[in-house]
Amino acid sequence: MKFLKALGWVFVPYIMIGFQWNKIGTTGKAIGSAWAALCLFGLINNLTTEKQQPVTFTQTASVPASQTSTPEPTKQADPVKTETKPAEPAPKTSETNEGTMSKAEFDKIQNGMSYEEVVAIVGGPGEMLSETGTKGDQFYTVMYAWEGEGGFGANANAMFQGGKMISKSQFGLK
Repeated sequence: MKFLKALGWVFVPYIMIGFQWNKIGTTGKAIGSAWAALCLFGLINNLTTEKQQPVTFTQTASVPASQTSTPEPTKQADPVKTETKPAEPAPKTSETNEGTMSKAEFDKIQNGMSYEEVVAIVGGPGEMLSETGTKGDQFYTVMYAWEGEGGFGANANAMFQGGKMISKSQFGLK
């Protein structure tokens, strides 16, 4: 019976605290109440949270041209015939999305672009999230965020250093 009580306290403390309230001391009531609240909050949060899509992060380091090499062509297997679907309509243009970023726009922006070039592609300015250093310095770094087109919480971030984009990330863009 003690084993079942212990299991009850671990898995359903908000029920056990009601049955045992008069039998436990002040410390037990405080710890039991905190544990019950934590478990109940976790249960509610788990039931109400949408399944999240994986986050995409892209970062490219600057490498001098003298250190890069051209990959050798590889032989490809015979192509497999697949059924093609009709072309989908083009994604929204930056003129109609008012500064929210789509997956297609995210794919267009590349490391090395200026903030102004990114804004031109997206169709509106991003919200500055962080700023490090002094404007005009080589290592002046700024991070901007855009709301995304897609599910709840869709967004994109871009980090600029020395006036050029050095990394980008997105979540849930469509």
